[in-house]
Amino acid sequence: MQNNIRYWIGVASRDHVMKSVDGEFAQLCHGKEAPLKKMKKGDWIIYYSPKIW
Repeated sequence: MQNNIRYWIGVASRDHVMKSVDGEFAQLCHGKEAPLKKMKKGDWIIYYSPKIW
């Protein structure tokens, strides 16, 4: 059986990350759908939030 889980890195402000965590959704690229449509159930996302945005 092949492991099809993928890992993604999203760059977003801390506020956007926290809203995503609280609302149990992901947001990237200023709300554009195309990048998120590439994600599949079971994929993981890691957010990076720089101190200066």
